Amino acid sequence: MRIAALLVLSTALVSCAPAGGGGGGGGGGGGPTPLGPVAFQIPDPGAEVSAPFVMAASGNGIFSVFFHVDSNHVWIQAPPFEFAVDPLTLTKGSHTLRIEVMGDTTSVDKVVTITVVRPRPTVAEISAAIDALLPGEWYEIPETLMRDVDLPIGHTYGDQGSIIGAVSGGAYDTKRERYVVWGGGGDAYRNEVTVFDMATYLWVRLNDPSDFPPGGENNAFDLEMHPDGAPVARHSFCTVHYLPDPIDRLYVGGGQVDGGGGLFLDKHTYLFNFDTLGWTQGVETVSTGLGTLGGLAPDNRVWQHAGGGSPNNRLSVIDVVAQTATEHVQYSGFYTYDATSDLHPLRNELIAVGGGETRVWDLDNPDTDSVVLATTGNTEIQTAKSPGFTYHPPSGLFVAWRGGKNVYTFDAATAVWTLVPGTGAADPGPQASRGTFNRWRYVPSKGVFIIANSVDRNVYVYRFQ
Repeated sequence: MRIAALLVLSTALVSCAPAGGGGGGGGGGGGPTPLGPVAFQIPDPGAEVSAPFVMAASGNGIFSVFFHVDSNHVWIQAPPFEFAVDPLTLTKGSHTLRIEVMGDTTSVDKVVTITVVRPRPTVAEISAAIDALLPGEWYEIPETLMRDVDLPIGHTYGDQGSIIGAVSGGAYDTKRERYVVWGGGGDAYRNEVTVFDMATYLWVRLNDPSDFPPGGENNAFDLEMHPDGAPVARHSFCTVHYLPDPIDRLYVGGGQVDGGGGLFLDKHTYLFNFDTLGWTQGVETVSTGLGTLGGLAPDNRVWQHAGGGSPNNRLSVIDVVAQTATEHVQYSGFYTYDATSDLHPLRNELIAVGGGETRVWDLDNPDTDSVVLATTGNTEIQTAKSPGFTYHPPSGLFVAWRGGKNVYTFDAATAVWTLVPGTGAADPGPQASRGTFNRWRYVPSKGVFIIANSVDRNVYVYRFQ
């Protein structure tokens, strides 16, 4: 029951009632009816509320009642004077309730403040809900806002929302069963590593943001790396990957960093150790910059290709063990900033979608230029701005997401795009305005895809088949 809808409905129903007329217990001949005494039904002040409840007023001489929930209200002019409130329509936290009772000539009211709480399902209940998903269905994991692990109020590192909203990538740590989001872009200076633990279904901030040196706040000194050795927050695009054993590191392949003079390019690669929570700066690669694409090969090497123009728009492969970056073909023109890529491990191809096309790099012949595929089927996904795009090992298809309940599959062998309509009630909503990149990840242990699309929205999972 949504308050705004009830407001429109209630005012429409009573708009023709005469002022001072005989609605409710008022009216009658012989002058005004005295108001009162009035009995109020309302939660106790300071109550923690999780279940639906009813606000009500009763007594003599009542002409009409306004029921307020924060700035929304419902006006009722006929008994019973009551209004049902469902806390699921309200955000967590503090809310003000007010019952305003109107008589012929006087009024009385009662105001209380309550706190809406959310009873969280158990881990077993959430796991069972995920296991029960049918193909095409989504599940919103309750009470999973990244905002819940934000820094204390008053910090100076910028808004946590930029960790997802500022063109950031993500990875899935298959060893610890954790979904990793890292980025921050130039909109904030938040370089902490935040993970969503699939064992507890809770966000965990593994560390705090790094401090700049005195006088260098907001990266006034154009640093690539903080004094503690951690990379400065950046637009990470599709450069974030988890490299499994024996490497067992989070990889970030350069990116665009915000400094005192504006955005600049950091060509270094970085590795994050989940055990020590420390970063190591690695080899440089020219294949990074705005709109960087990337994909992880089965041999734990990372292939990257930057968007934009010369000289960074070339294909390179990074070997983090040997600490080498081998440059290959340079794209002959301007490449889009609005694509997302992943690697097909069986065909050994890096494939990207976005900017109006689907493009492929043959990694067996890395010194040949990329090719725009002549795709067929439901090709509208190609116009999406940096959609989610991830390989699905069980089917051998890529699965893409651009917001909403539907997904698209891509068959690299036939170059056919297929729309897969979503089913069920859950809907993850639109993708982040600046794109999804590789935050759309597959969770092999659960057989689902996972997406965090805002620090102020819950985590969603989706079963493809």
